[in-house]
Amino acid sequence: MSKRLLAISLYIPLIITSVAASSLLPILPFYGQGLTASLLWLGLLLGAHDAGQMLGNLPSSSMIHRFGMKATLLIGIAIEAVFVLLLPFSHHIALSLGLLVLSGSGFGISAVARQTYLAGMFPKHQLGRVLGTVGGMFRIGRLIGPALGGVVASIWSIEAVFVTFSMLCAASMVLVWVFLPKQANFLSEQKYPLLDVWRIHRRILIVAGIGQVLMQMTRKGWLILIPLFGVLVLELPIDTIGYILSIASLFDVFFFVPSGFIMDRFGRKWSIIPSLFLQGMGIACLPLATTPLGLTIVASFINASNGIGSGTMMTVGADLAPEAVRSEFLSLWRVIGDASVVIAPIITGVIAEYLVLPNATLFFASLAFFGGAFFWVAIPETLSNQTRSIP
Repeated sequence: MSKRLLAISLYIPLIITSVAASSLLPILPFYGQGLTASLLWLGLLLGAHDAGQMLGNLPSSSMIHRFGMKATLLIGIAIEAVFVLLLPFSHHIALSLGLLVLSGSGFGISAVARQTYLAGMFPKHQLGRVLGTVGGMFRIGRLIGPALGGVVASIWSIEAVFVTFSMLCAASMVLVWVFLPKQANFLSEQKYPLLDVWRIHRRILIVAGIGQVLMQMTRKGWLILIPLFGVLVLELPIDTIGYILSIASLFDVFFFVPSGFIMDRFGRKWSIIPSLFLQGMGIACLPLATTPLGLTIVASFINASNGIGSGTMMTVGADLAPEAVRSEFLSLWRVIGDASVVIAPIITGVIAEYLVLPNATLFFASLAFFGGAFFWVAIPETLSNQTRSIP
């Protein structure tokens, strides 16, 4: 596949869906406050989409074998759009949670299909740049999406953001439908049960999975903490929070290209470890942000630190995935990562409900520091060919 076709059929649709998903970031805390006064329930709402991602990973490998990667990718995007479009009709927190879970399942399905496609198309020494670029597409979406969501909500309504989300997903589907080749020839025709794949490769999945859990929980932690600080501590308006998130995401975008180069040239850990330590430093500084400018500066530093690790978890998963069971292995790999993403908002909600919000920053900062140390000590470099010898 040419670079141009790859961009049109996968990268640009990914930017569009990432813009859609990120447009929800500044408005979900306000949407949730209209449904519940409980910070615990609000934390659950903010984590519902991610819970759906985790569930969507489970049937994705079966769907890929049954329908093909292109159809599975389209089905996933369609599921995302339909259930978000139903949110304006929900007036109960439990129903909204369910709709966001179902929408998130579509994201999980499409993510596994995309990662399986790319992991089979490129050799290991190019995967860092390819999947680092995928991570960069998410970051470009997060640069545009929050500002878009804040502006649409301010001019029209929160409900209009949900409609915009679905329209963007529809545009993404058109590009995938028209330009992505139907099927690649690198997918094994035999389907393996996930439990069998887990039993055979559980040692790799557990050890490397712990590292992924620490990285993903750190990322999700600050992604929730920043808008919550804006809403609950600084009491900022919705459009201001959207602008802060978008400005900060600009610094995230700057680093996705060097991240891929570093991973392929020096090794995956050269991106992962600095990213985690720097994220921890930034999260620890969040309570010091007492003005909109201060929050913007801290959020920008955290995002820049995250950009250094762009695509790292996708790349490590692709490095470790055996060719014969690639889609099944990546399904399990994403379940582990998404499970940690689900836990982060719950932890944030519990700490904020029963203690104080700044204590949540100390928890996630400590998690980032521990994650960096864990990758340093416990996980071998996966760029080498000896990646399946994890003790």
